[in-house]
Amino acid sequence: MVTDATSPTAICPATLLVNATYDGNTKPLVEWDPATCSDNSQDVKLNCSHQPGDEFSLGKTEIECNCTDMSGAIGQCFFDIIVVDVTSPIAECPVTQIVNATQDSNYTKAVVTWNLASCSDNSQMDVPLTCIHQSGTEFGLGNTTINCYCTDDAGNTGQCFFNIVVQDETSPTVSCPAELSVNADYDGNTKAVVMWDLPSCSDNSHLDLRIHCTHQSGTTLRLGNTTVQCNCTDSSGNTDQCTFHVIVKDVTSPTANCPAEQIVNANLDDNTTAVVSWNLPSCSDNSRADVRLYCNHHPGTKFALGNTTKVSLRKIKTFLTIFWKFHRPMSSTDVTSPSASCPANLIEKADYDGNTKSVVTWSDPLCSDNSQSDIRLECTHQPGSEFGLGNTTVQCNCTDMSENTDQCFFYIFVKDVTSPTASCPSTQVANANYDGNTKAVVSWTLPTCSDNSKTVVLLDCTPQPGTEFGLGNTTVQCSCTDGSGNIGQCSFFVTVKDITSPTASCPPTQVANANYDGNTKAVVSWTVPTCSDNSKTNVPLDCTPQPGTEFGLGNTTVQCSCSDGSGNIGQCSFFVTVQGRFI
Repeated sequence: MVTDATSPTAICPATLLVNATYDGNTKPLVEWDPATCSDNSQDVKLNCSHQPGDEFSLGKTEIECNCTDMSGAIGQCFFDIIVVDVTSPIAECPVTQIVNATQDSNYTKAVVTWNLASCSDNSQMDVPLTCIHQSGTEFGLGNTTINCYCTDDAGNTGQCFFNIVVQDETSPTVSCPAELSVNADYDGNTKAVVMWDLPSCSDNSHLDLRIHCTHQSGTTLRLGNTTVQCNCTDSSGNTDQCTFHVIVKDVTSPTANCPAEQIVNANLDDNTTAVVSWNLPSCSDNSRADVRLYCNHHPGTKFALGNTTKVSLRKIKTFLTIFWKFHRPMSSTDVTSPSASCPANLIEKADYDGNTKSVVTWSDPLCSDNSQSDIRLECTHQPGSEFGLGNTTVQCNCTDMSENTDQCFFYIFVKDVTSPTASCPSTQVANANYDGNTKAVVSWTLPTCSDNSKTVVLLDCTPQPGTEFGLGNTTVQCSCTDGSGNIGQCSFFVTVKDITSPTASCPPTQVANANYDGNTKAVVSWTVPTCSDNSKTNVPLDCTPQPGTEFGLGNTTVQCSCSDGSGNIGQCSFFVTVQGRFI
């Protein structure tokens, strides 16, 4: 008897890499070319642990095939079927959490807790969850986005996000300036341009505050009392208000027009008295208001024979009392007023930068009179006096021996040469309005202006609070201008932070055969993944391992990440599968 001692030769197919047939599937049906058997006896049976068309679960399954000849000799081979999971886990986040700021943080923060996000996966395996903030964290006022990620063993990632909103319910505090009392701009005017310091506004949030007043500093106001109401509103819409009064005083004396001198004869019956009548004087005033007229003698009064009798006329308006005189002469009297001539208006600079006063000298006014007698000159200010900033009226009177008077005026304007000081806030940092956006509307506390003149200074900033800013740094330039046109400047930055992660796009699974029969490794290269970002800038990419790396048999996960200039990271991953080649 001849015994067959030669085992058959079994040849299996190479390792098969199969994606789950559709998103969510975990058991695809897999087909392959059957293993082959060869033997010297020509009568061999093939038996494998799995058959083409069988259903396979996720992961790696080893297939064993046996070739048995008539003598019972057996040849074996093995190959793997790898089912790749292509379904991302499902991340489920809680709904938006809205809470009020708490008292212990001065109503600027709140500790927020929430139900944890959950992850589920078609693999039925536990999937780790990562969130950028944890429940029980303290959050500041406003909106914070919480991103959560789930990554399964196959490198598939699912994500979700929700918002934490900490509400500010505390109203800001606004403080108005004290009541202002100013004179009309000049003699005869009924209006005044009034300047005042902006109301101060403070808030627990230290965020954007908007101030709005019914009248703005630098407005022209009429005579009398004007109420200015100012509202301060924070970024949450909470509002406080205050009011103050601006009183514009009338400094213009009314004009009285007296009748001419009254000359009458004594009555015939006693030849020592006369009853004298005249037209009442007329009064006019810039205020257009009613003017009351008083005379110390009235038309129809009996006057005695003798020297001039003075009739005094008095008009009262707003606590101002003005006297005029006319005369009834019974004998020769000087009734001609002297002539007063003042120097031209003077403009002087403050003595030095930072000073608010100046010593001013001028030539005395000139007085002339028909009497050629002594004339008395009296002025409200003397040459060599010290004057404050702004406009001062100097009034001079010339009076002759008969008490006839003429007056003249001139103005001394001391010009401010000191620029105001502008104080800007520190750099303002804000997040883009929402994920994916590249802009943010940013407001800030207005800069402050101070000036040696102690008057209100006009403030202007470019751009204005409430402007929409793009990502990165923008310079805000502010200037303060005082009433003399001197300008002080300051600047600060508005920085808008990018909160949007880049998008990383990886290639599909890369499949390669081992370099030659019997080898267990292969050098694999691929098209580099791409990165895109809302910032429109180049985003660096990093992958581990790199293209051109040598990989062993089976699946290796390649993890790639993109990081933008703001530190936001986007990720993707893919498989490199090296298939074995068997003899």
